[in-house]
Amino acid sequence: MIVWWNGRLLSEGEVKISPFDSCLLRGEGVFETILAKDGRIVSWPRHLKRLRNSADLLGVDVPEETMMVEAIRMLLDENDLAQGEARIRITLGDNQLVTAVPLPERGETARITLVDLCRNERSPLCHAKTCSYAENMLSLAKAKEAGADEAILSNTKGELCEGSMSNVFFVKDGKICTPALECGCLPGTVREAFLEIGEVQEGRWPIEVLNEAEEIWLTSATRLVSWVSHYGERDLGEPSELFQKSREALIRHIGAF
Repeated sequence: MIVWWNGRLLSEGEVKISPFDSCLLRGEGVFETILAKDGRIVSWPRHLKRLRNSADLLGVDVPEETMMVEAIRMLLDENDLAQGEARIRITLGDNQLVTAVPLPERGETARITLVDLCRNERSPLCHAKTCSYAENMLSLAKAKEAGADEAILSNTKGELCEGSMSNVFFVKDGKICTPALECGCLPGTVREAFLEIGEVQEGRWPIEVLNEAEEIWLTSATRLVSWVSHYGERDLGEPSELFQKSREALIRHIGAF
C-alpha cells in the first residue's frame, strides 16, 4: 500500500516515525476520515473546516489545502482505488500522514446497543476529532461483544449523545431528530449536510427516547446514512419510505454518487 508521508509517496514499510512523536506518546494529533470516489473528495469543505477547528484547539499546523487534496487523489490512483476511505492524520510533532484504502465492508443495515460508557459534554475535546480514540474503540468493542455493530452513548446528564463512530438520528411523531452539539456529540460532516437540507430538529432528549423512536438512523462520512434494524432487542423492521427519501436527498446534496 502506498501512503503519503510528510510530502512524499512511500510504501507503508518505508514510513518512519520518531519514538518521541507527541501523537505516539500522548495521542496529540487530529485526523479526518473521508469518502473519496472517482477522484472526488466527498464533503471536502466540511471535513477541512472540522480539521482546522480540531487542529486549532490542539495547536497543530495544518498543511496547505491543495497539498492534502492532491495527496488523496494521488493515493487513489497509486493504490488503484475507484472509491475508498481516505484518512488525513496530523500530529503535534508536525508529522503528516495521508492514506487511502478500500471502503470497509458493511451491511446495508446496522444493529446498535447502549453501552455503559458516556461522553463528557463539558470536555473541550468533545467536538474535535483527535487521535485520542481509545474511548471510542472501547465503546465499539463493548457493542461487538453484545452482538451489535455500533455502540450508543449517553452524556453525563443521561441524554442521548452519539454512536462510537457515528451520529444518531431518530424519528419521533414523524419528525427527524438529532442531538444538539451541546449534548457533546461530534459535529459530523453528514450530520451537518442533513441539517443543511432542513426538516431536522436538534434538541436534548433522555437516552430513553430511543426506546420509543419509530426509526433510528446512523450517519458517518463513509457510511453516509444507515438504517438501524435493531436497537438492543427492539426490531425496527425494514427501511421506511422516509428513510429512503432522506437518503436520496442527502446523496444529491453532497454529490456522493
